[in-house]
Amino acid sequence: MPKLTIDLTTCKKSGQCYYMQPALVRRGADNLPELAVAEVPANQIDDAQDLVDGCPAGAIDLID
Repeated sequence: MPKLTIDLTTCKKSGQCYYMQPALVRRGADNLPELAVAEVPANQIDDAQDLVDGCPAGAIDLID
């Protein structure tokens, strides 16, 4: 199953990811995003790709 990764050193803390896809990413206590799922379910692959494409910092990646 594909997995999302977030490079927290690149993240700009815009919050776009957890507003776009709260089922996949949530806001952590330190205002940095944290993954809500370890692996992306098949029915959310398109949503995960939207996160990758929509991250203004380019900090999110989808890997197989």
